[in-house]
Amino acid sequence: MANVWNKTTMLWKVDTAETLVAKAPGMNTVWVAKVVMIPNAANDAITFQDSAGGDAIYLKAGASDTSPVEIDFSAENGGRGRRVYGLTCSALSTSVVAYVYLA
Repeated sequence: MANVWNKTTMLWKVDTAETLVAKAPGMNTVWVAKVVMIPNAANDAITFQDSAGGDAIYLKAGASDTSPVEIDFSAENGGRGRRVYGLTCSALSTSVVAYVYLA
């Protein structure tokens, strides 16, 4: 599968480990408002890193739960969300889908 960017809604549908936003002039900073992960099985996880290779966002399903997992950053930085320099989905469990909402 492949990650899909919707410019109108500022939403990434992420199902593949790859760079979403590279650190490049004019496109190196993103403001993440919210991430929702839809796990396929218990203990599924997804990791996002910044351009320096540091973990920026990590979500994991419960040990016996496949309910969606959400983290909301929309109250940070005056409503802009969490600032991330470059954004890469570095690892995800099989069949996980995450929705990354940018501000």
